Amino acid sequence: FAAVNLARKAGVEPGLALERANRKFRDRFDALVASVRSAVEAALVAVCGAGRVTCRLTHVYPDGPAPYYTVLAPARLGDAIHLGGDPAALRRYELTVHDVIARVAGNNSNFGGGYIEHGEQQYTIRGLGRASDPADLENTVLLARDGVPVLLRDAGAVATVPLLRYGATLRETQEAVSATAIALKGENGRAVIDRIKTRLSQIHLPEGYQLRAFYDQSQIIDGTIHTVLHNLLEAGLLVTVILLLFLGDLRAALIVALMIPLSILFGFIGMAIFGVTANLMSLGAIDFGMIVDGSVVMIENSVHHLEKSSEKVRLVESIRMASREVARPILFGVAIIIAVYLPIFTLQGLEGRMFRPMAITVCSALLGSLILAMTAVPALSTYLLKAKEVDRGKVGGSWHAHLRRLRDLYARSLDHAMSHRTILVALALLLVLPAMVSLWFIGTEFMPKLDEGSILITSRKLPGIALTESIEISKEVASTIRSFPEVIGVVTKLGRPDVATEAMGIYESDSYLQLAPKNTWTCCRNKRELIEKLSASLQRIPGVSYTFTQPMEMRLDETVTGVRGDVAIKVFGGDLKTLEDLGKRVLALISSIPGAAEPQMEVVSGVAELQIDMSRPALARYGLNVSDVQEVIETLVGGQPLSEMIEGQARFPISIRLPEKLRNDPEALKELALRAPGGELVRLNQVAEIR
Repeated sequence: FAAVNLARKAGVEPGLALERANRKFRDRFDALVASVRSAVEAALVAVCGAGRVTCRLTHVYPDGPAPYYTVLAPARLGDAIHLGGDPAALRRYELTVHDVIARVAGNNSNFGGGYIEHGEQQYTIRGLGRASDPADLENTVLLARDGVPVLLRDAGAVATVPLLRYGATLRETQEAVSATAIALKGENGRAVIDRIKTRLSQIHLPEGYQLRAFYDQSQIIDGTIHTVLHNLLEAGLLVTVILLLFLGDLRAALIVALMIPLSILFGFIGMAIFGVTANLMSLGAIDFGMIVDGSVVMIENSVHHLEKSSEKVRLVESIRMASREVARPILFGVAIIIAVYLPIFTLQGLEGRMFRPMAITVCSALLGSLILAMTAVPALSTYLLKAKEVDRGKVGGSWHAHLRRLRDLYARSLDHAMSHRTILVALALLLVLPAMVSLWFIGTEFMPKLDEGSILITSRKLPGIALTESIEISKEVASTIRSFPEVIGVVTKLGRPDVATEAMGIYESDSYLQLAPKNTWTCCRNKRELIEKLSASLQRIPGVSYTFTQPMEMRLDETVTGVRGDVAIKVFGGDLKTLEDLGKRVLALISSIPGAAEPQMEVVSGVAELQIDMSRPALARYGLNVSDVQEVIETLVGGQPLSEMIEGQARFPISIRLPEKLRNDPEALKELALRAPGGELVRLNQVAEIR
């Protein structure tokens, strides 16, 4: 921390002096911060890039005008201090788990003692009793007999071990470490991905290690934007050609075609004002024919007036008269189209978030097309169109022969329809009624399927499966998937990560499939056929069910219904057995419906349990409580932290656990000792039944 005092010159206004000082200070300080940040980041890359530690550089904005940076100390992630609780050693020294917990907690803390005054100075009293490394914990005294201390290392080994795992990540058939970058709400996903790629390129890993992206949303974003822009360009060219053919005037067609990009520009302005990004929903619904509707009417009427006008009528006056004639119809026509989209603005929740950008873009473009049709089209017509007197009977002479025949055919058809109005209306009603009835038989979807260019397979194994066995089955699943040449990569995430962003059990896994370019596919023509062949091959692995979806589609389904599927049926009740029976009946009924694919039921039971049933009479006989048994089980078996060790900014939980051989043996749990108030040692199976 540093303070700088400034003194203003005599005669200088205080406010002006402060403004100048702030401006110079900001300029100098920003340059200093930039140089410091580059140096700090270079140091962090050199230190943290070795792969042994993890560093973070945070950018904090205080109340003042200048930012400052904080470097957090390195921290090893996923480690814990493990105290080996050997039951035989504890019995040998007549110790219990509660004794170890009390001794470790009582020998691992800092404390304060106020302050003292010595001479002219004041000294704050601070006691440093925290363990700084595992060696300090090993020297913790558990008890002393005849002047001989029994240390913690005498009752079990002290070691740094990984925390318990509740999940795993596989790349192909090898275990790996995965990370997921989640964009903040309201951020531009494409910009965030670009910044992430820039940062990843600056990380230097040890030899033999490398970073690989297995799912990149920028690919689907770029593909979608490319498709939308390609379609918009094709549509614009097509509309321009049609205008040229049917208007019969090159200059008039160019005027109308010019309104297309200008109207789209109004749409972009509306998107910028309301914070809408360019995506499939915002740009995909733009209809060029609808946008140029008003301009076509305006330019056609202007051309018609010029063809009828005489040399005595000025060109500007003729176009002004033509514009006034159709101004009201154009206004009402475009207003009616905009009114159709207004109810979309009232949508809430997910529907509003999805379809409101479309309404904003279309309404902004329509509003711009209306303004341009009323102003720009008449103005450009005065410069580009020419006044000419054309004989009414010779108007068709300038048209192409096939268009003239088409116009004559339409005129004859119109005359015939007007002379048989009753029959025509009756036939129209006969066509409308069957169309309305057919609506009952037409399927509906929330939105069309979007091909994301990748496949996600959710696998469900038998509940209660061990993590090791689940990993082995997942490797077999990955090998089967990888045998298809259309799949160039498989990453499987099973269980839940250390940061519990996924509510999945060990028996569940998600496999992200990276697909090769479609022009290189050999065994399948499309993704549907590939999914069918993958499903047939995976069915050979017993005890596993599969659901095929896409990464973004899966997240959308979870957001809408909380279930990974297009249709979900939820049964509510208080009895799990009844819920399971009803779920099986519903599943059987759904499976018999034609068109239902991959029907599955969520697992609500079936996970094996090792229950410790307390005998309250036995507890009362020895003077023990349920909390005494709870402390032993949660600590020795569950690894409940009893204290923590601090290294700089890193904190490591300290726990006491049984050796793995004893921890996985139900018979060994029966021999765990508890100390009764009278001092006698009581085995766990004397006060509880383990089954």
